[in-house]
Amino acid sequence: MTSVADVIIKYRAIPGDYENTVWDGVEHYMLNSGICTDAFSVQDAERVYSLLDEEFVALRGIDDINEAVKAKDNGLDLDCVLCLQELEQLGFDWETV
Repeated sequence: MTSVADVIIKYRAIPGDYENTVWDGVEHYMLNSGICTDAFSVQDAERVYSLLDEEFVALRGIDDINEAVKAKDNGLDLDCVLCLQELEQLGFDWETV
């Protein structure tokens, strides 16, 4: 079974767009900034900004952005969303961090 530590290790290995890694970006987004683009991996940012205009991204939340990218691209979730989903499945609670 996957643990929270496994998820952290996995997403610390993926380069982040705003922070050094996806894990760092997700943590910053969830605990500090509330700005969903802070959580993007380099690949997330490339996909998002090649498919969506900046105004759409600036005005939407992470779930809306993810769904729009999935609809226009290959149906795959963004790395940062996958990280959040894996943590949610494990019952991870950001309020306890």
